[in-house]
Amino acid sequence: MSIMMNVPRLLILPRLLILPRLMIFTGLLLLPGQFYTQASNVSATSESTAASSSGSYFKSETGSSVNGSLTNEITANFADVKNITGTVPYHGNGDGVDFKTKHQRVNIETTISRLFDEAKTSPTTPNYFPEFYLDSDFQAEDLVSSGQETDDVFNCKPCSCSRSKSGRLMANCTYLHLTTVPTGLPKDTWSVDMSYNDLNEFNITSIMPYPSLARLKISNNRKLTKISKGVSQITVLPLTHLDLSNNHLTFIEDSSFSALTKLYNLTLRRNNITKISNGTFDGLEQLTILDLSNGTYRLEIGAFDALINLKLLDLSCICQLGYGVKFLPPRLLQPLAMLQYLYIHGSTRTEEVHYPSSSLKQLTSLIGLSVDGMPDIHTFGEDVRSLKNFSHLQIGLGDRCLMKNLTKIFFKNIPHITSFEITSCSPLASLSSDAFTGVNLTRLSFSYLANYDLFRAFQDLKQFQHSTLRSLSFIHLYHQGPPCTFLSGRDAVYLQNIDLDELDLSRNRLALLGDDFIKKLPSTLKKLILRHNRFVNDTMTISVFRPLQQLVELDVSYQNIHVSDYSGKCQRSLLHEQAESVHITSRYYSGHDDVNEYDSISRSANAENMQILRSVEVERKVGNITTDSTPSAEYIKPKPTSDDPRLKVKVVHSTYYNGFGMSLISGKDAKNSSVQEIDVSYSFLSSWGLGKLPRNVRRAIFRGNYCQRISNDFFQTRNGLLYLDVRENFLGPGFASDLSGTVFAHLSQTVYLDIRQNLIYELPVQFFKGLQRIQTLKISDNKLGYLNCNFSHMRNLTFLDVSRNSITSISAEVRDHLDSIASSHSLYVDLSLNPLPCTCAMIDVLYWVAQTKVVFVNKHLLQCRYETGQIVAMGDVQSRLSALQKSCASFTLVIVICLCCLAVISVIFTTAMMYKYRWKLRYWRAIALAKLVGFTPTVPTTSKYKFDAYILYTEETRDFVIEECIRELEEKRGHKLCFEERNFMPGSLIVSDIVSAVRNSTKTVPVVTPGFYKGKYAEYGVNMALVEEVHERRSVVHLCVYHASPVEDMPCDLLRVMKRRTYTEYPPLEQASEDLVNIFWDKLSLAIGHTDKDTNVCEQIH
Repeated sequence: MSIMMNVPRLLILPRLLILPRLMIFTGLLLLPGQFYTQASNVSATSESTAASSSGSYFKSETGSSVNGSLTNEITANFADVKNITGTVPYHGNGDGVDFKTKHQRVNIETTISRLFDEAKTSPTTPNYFPEFYLDSDFQAEDLVSSGQETDDVFNCKPCSCSRSKSGRLMANCTYLHLTTVPTGLPKDTWSVDMSYNDLNEFNITSIMPYPSLARLKISNNRKLTKISKGVSQITVLPLTHLDLSNNHLTFIEDSSFSALTKLYNLTLRRNNITKISNGTFDGLEQLTILDLSNGTYRLEIGAFDALINLKLLDLSCICQLGYGVKFLPPRLLQPLAMLQYLYIHGSTRTEEVHYPSSSLKQLTSLIGLSVDGMPDIHTFGEDVRSLKNFSHLQIGLGDRCLMKNLTKIFFKNIPHITSFEITSCSPLASLSSDAFTGVNLTRLSFSYLANYDLFRAFQDLKQFQHSTLRSLSFIHLYHQGPPCTFLSGRDAVYLQNIDLDELDLSRNRLALLGDDFIKKLPSTLKKLILRHNRFVNDTMTISVFRPLQQLVELDVSYQNIHVSDYSGKCQRSLLHEQAESVHITSRYYSGHDDVNEYDSISRSANAENMQILRSVEVERKVGNITTDSTPSAEYIKPKPTSDDPRLKVKVVHSTYYNGFGMSLISGKDAKNSSVQEIDVSYSFLSSWGLGKLPRNVRRAIFRGNYCQRISNDFFQTRNGLLYLDVRENFLGPGFASDLSGTVFAHLSQTVYLDIRQNLIYELPVQFFKGLQRIQTLKISDNKLGYLNCNFSHMRNLTFLDVSRNSITSISAEVRDHLDSIASSHSLYVDLSLNPLPCTCAMIDVLYWVAQTKVVFVNKHLLQCRYETGQIVAMGDVQSRLSALQKSCASFTLVIVICLCCLAVISVIFTTAMMYKYRWKLRYWRAIALAKLVGFTPTVPTTSKYKFDAYILYTEETRDFVIEECIRELEEKRGHKLCFEERNFMPGSLIVSDIVSAVRNSTKTVPVVTPGFYKGKYAEYGVNMALVEEVHERRSVVHLCVYHASPVEDMPCDLLRVMKRRTYTEYPPLEQASEDLVNIFWDKLSLAIGHTDKDTNVCEQIH
């Protein structure tokens, strides 16, 4: 088709060039930043921030710093997704963002949303999404994207920590100039982010102090050059995700990862590693995802031998890798029998101009492949035909695509392909008329093709008539020339016979879709994406889409945003980028989420990601929408009906300020439309009164529109609006003048309202009178000083967020209203980072905070303002209240007397308890001294006790013990005895020796005489043995009564033992016949028993 034939369909619309109107808002672009930093300004003056600061600072887009201890809380309100690095999200209009990165992330986000949803809902569309990314170890409550992952943020020097709803502890250690892994973090730390530090070397053993650590991110450490194994690793570490990307690694010691036997995901992209040896990945049998992209590696044969369970391998953009046998030999990939996704685009050396078919043959489980496009004469070889699961092929993502014409022969040996994508392949100029004959595609995508335009692409659809194609994407298929494009019915002539579910025509400079074009679109179409085009309110209305009865989602976001020409540099692999974005939009963190995932720990925080994320945030297809910082907020989406399917409309980031988005959904032809969800964020809608919001809209988002006024009739009566987000506007002055509450008077069905960041300094008492069913109300990040609104009618309220305001007083009526609600169900209120009064005049507010049933979120961030104006951390509210009550009551004398009495009572009580338990205290003191000086004996492995008996005697019975006991018990009866003179080490502490002897002997045998307690350590030894009985719950003391004494003269301790009948009495001297003496020794021998006979009898305690 010649250019002359296209001229009539290329429009030049003067309305697109109305720059004076846009200039009105130029001065407003910088205003949001003035109040976005309000929270950080408040926290900078608070004592709590200074006291709890970890020294961590997180860089914002403008170069300002946000205190690390409060980062997770402050950044949660700058974007729907809290990023783990603390970077403030980008709020611009898209200009100046590197195009290739932005395009790629748009592609990633839209693809991941589509594929993930289709995999779960469509029985006919194959699942292209790598399911193994849905890590079962990372539950939904840990995601970062909902912003609800943390119940608490606290200081864990040198980092800042938080816990997820599931209890997992996550540490943020970014931007701290750390040179080693911190050793003082809590032992149960689950996730650590150490990005942007100064590590020189990473030793795997440095994370051994954390037995629960599952996710570790050490990226962008520009001094990090080496990974070492360190000492021999015995402990198996539980790490599952390790991110070492964007460092300057040059060397990895063999077997460095051998202790990480549970590692699931390893990222080494963008490093300078010279060689991946056959021992680099030893021990990683469970590794599932490996990213080696954008490097200079040389792969040795056998490098992947240990990776028997690997499912995704990214080798894209490696300059040392080619497709020939020399660079990608079959033996290299042979162990990867489980591999499902392989990315080798951008790695073709100039001398290699054919596909690596012989190497791919080894990958029997292969599903998806991203590869450079070879010249037309080259196709996949016969070896690939045997890959029955090979269904997804992506061509040209790198900068070395050489394909000029796509023909039937290309698919000859890959007949199982169902998804085909060709991107950034500049030489491609044509398709043969039968190129896709015999291929049952369900998804086709052409994007960024410099020599293949949109009109030619529509004509080439002739070969797909009545085919299995369900998803079609024609993205950025235009060339230099007129700024606008018009599509008519003849462009859709071949579309009407294809049962498409989804059509993506983004970035094609479209300004007008003819009615005949819309009518010829497939009646089965459910999703139409028209992002980054040039529609305005005069060229598009919602009524034009009425013929599409099955349409449920219309995306016309980013209209009139400048679209740069594509730069064909080597790009990241698509599905791997998708997996990275899952950390934000699906079940992954870190970071999120995580986050909730926080990647987990790998959550991207760059401006491009945040900007693109806004355009897809409505696409989260979940039954319940839980919003950031909301303990309990439920939004039930309306159920579609077969005869009137719901329609989601997104018009975010439209620079055509005069109301394109509003006219699209509020025009006279849209009143009876099926639009139920709209998003017209960041579209310069300064006044919402051009039309009325349709009654059937259930979810509406108007973020960042610089709006100053909402007309009283904008929300119609009997509307069904459930979810309303109007944050990041200038609605505060208008709200202050709405004394009767007419703006929201008709929102009786609304359950979620977000009016954060609107410069609100005052809210009238009846402002919220229309919100009868509200559940979640967010008023944070404003300038509200006095809270006196009427909440009595909000019986369903579960979460009220008024954090980061300037609240110094809460009226008694508001306190009563909230107490009444809290009496029927749980009510969560966030009052953090407000200068609450700590004065005698306002003590009733503090008393209410301490005594109410309302649950306060982030209590650790409550602030207290003194009469002098000083703001400090609230700390424990009850303690703060008690202190204030005492100072206000002026009962100093009473307090002093009470304290003195308490001190006297404490001293008396302590003294009495110490006397009562004096022997236990001495026992433990002796044990502590023994451990301190190293006198604790090593217990033999063959017996529990070293000695049969410890003989406790005095000078009076010394001869009896030395002469007779040794002879009768050791020599004749084979016992092992412990004596002071023989077994105690000279110069040691006698008290410790006695305790050690008692603990290492089966029995302690005091040789009792009437003067036994006159011995220096006799009483001490007996009491230590008695305490040992209590502590070990065994019989220890057995008395040897050598000379009996009257009962009244016996010490109480010995008398208690006698009453237990645990003693043996030596025959009186006048009756001591040889037989009686032998009987005595036999009884005593039987009482003390024998230990292991292999142990040296003469072995000393020490």
